[in-house]
Amino acid sequence: MTTIQNIIDTHAARKAQTILRGAIYNIAAERNLMSELNEVANTAVQSILVNSTHPASKQMRSVSVSQILDRMNAYALGNMIKEMVVHQPEHAFTSIKDCFNDQHPSDTAYKMWPWVANIIETFGDDALNLNISDHIPDDLNVSPTSPTSPTGYDVTDDIAHAANVLLKVATKGEMDDLQGLLDEVVALRNKPAPVAAAAVVPASGDIPAGEPRRVNAQVVFGLKDKLLDMEITVYDWEYDNPLVPAKDADYIFNVSNLADALWAIETKNNAWLTGHTGTGKTTFIAAVCAYTGRMMMRANMDSAIERPDFVGAMSVTVDDDGNQITKFVEGFLPKAMQLPVVMLLDEYDAIRADISYVMQPVLEGGSLRLMEDGGRMVHPHPDFHIMATANTVGCGDSSGMYASAVKVQSRASINRFPVFIKVDYLSTSDEMTLVRNFAPHLSGTAENMLCEFVELYRKAFREGTVATPISPRNTITIGKYVEAFEKRLGTNRAIKRALEMNIMNTIDEGDAIAVTGIMDRITG
Repeated sequence: MTTIQNIIDTHAARKAQTILRGAIYNIAAERNLMSELNEVANTAVQSILVNSTHPASKQMRSVSVSQILDRMNAYALGNMIKEMVVHQPEHAFTSIKDCFNDQHPSDTAYKMWPWVANIIETFGDDALNLNISDHIPDDLNVSPTSPTSPTGYDVTDDIAHAANVLLKVATKGEMDDLQGLLDEVVALRNKPAPVAAAAVVPASGDIPAGEPRRVNAQVVFGLKDKLLDMEITVYDWEYDNPLVPAKDADYIFNVSNLADALWAIETKNNAWLTGHTGTGKTTFIAAVCAYTGRMMMRANMDSAIERPDFVGAMSVTVDDDGNQITKFVEGFLPKAMQLPVVMLLDEYDAIRADISYVMQPVLEGGSLRLMEDGGRMVHPHPDFHIMATANTVGCGDSSGMYASAVKVQSRASINRFPVFIKVDYLSTSDEMTLVRNFAPHLSGTAENMLCEFVELYRKAFREGTVATPISPRNTITIGKYVEAFEKRLGTNRAIKRALEMNIMNTIDEGDAIAVTGIMDRITG
């Protein structure tokens, strides 16, 4: 049995805090409290106990759940765990939110910030002896350790007391923990990659004012997984931003792909998403942007797009006085570069050579020189990112499925995408979950038949028997159609009509023979 007191007694302070923070995230995920936990941070933004001159205030560069938990000592974290476990979900964070909402907090020392000094007297043995074994993340080692800092800089208690007093005076109350400061310095020294800079976005035209903040990815996406245990930038907008995709609450994320995409964005690495038609490459990036509040600008890079569309060109226009003038009109690329957007380049393996070479300096994070506009330089916004989607990895199509459309890209171009993410079709169980969300009254028999059809069809597609792919959009449409007609026609007839309407009428004769065989097999 592992109790809060066990963890405090047998671990260095920072290690104990890490374990207890992990337990808080686990409990929040287990009890579906992620959104309520995020609300704690929203409450703290306006609190006197955060970023103010109050003696007990804690300073934070950006107010987030992870920042708040990082400022809490082990006893405070233990108290929070007690509140989450003992109370009903709707009251799990009432106590801590009351502390942040207090307009006249005590000026006395806070032994368990953000709770007032005397709360430690009511913390009690029952809380300290609370068994939290089942809530500790598997990847956190809770074996007893000597109370030494992981940095190697071990500050003894007598030195720490004096140093903490001096540190608080020197930093005007912003810092009061020398050991914690040393730990942070070493952590920053060992940090593997820089985090992309983000700044306030001023309102302009249809784009509202936006403000970035740092939040743990697990909280943003409501998914508990160590791959997502990272701080990411999200944007809050004054009102609806037309460039931010609409959020689909039913979207099912592949956690592995999500972690790689977020890492690419946070470290400013270009990402190339590859996969068959209909796997949802574009939809995936749109969902990431929707959940993080990031703007997205999308361009299709097939042969139809030309340099004037992409880069810009001189154009005859009319000025405010009605006179005809010639001026340079920016294309898609320079417009996107100057905004904090994710620029999504669809079908990148079909890009024309002249446009590919224009992209080279931009893919390197450099500026774009517009020779058509007198050599003017366009510099990228600090939070500008590039993502591409393609059916191949740029080396041509050996399968023959996309040979007529894709082009072999130069190795120089491919090397400018450090992150490659393979996007596959949803598992049939996840796809059926989506279908149930859109067709809740679909019978179990129809669902099983549709599931079998999808599995057999995708197998035929992978083997080359069928050349036309189907996506979850097809499956959802079929499910909704069957739900509407099943009671009137019976399951078999409804399934056949749905497949004919959505698939058979859209494929060629060669595919139709194979698909008819699959359809007859599932309907008998």
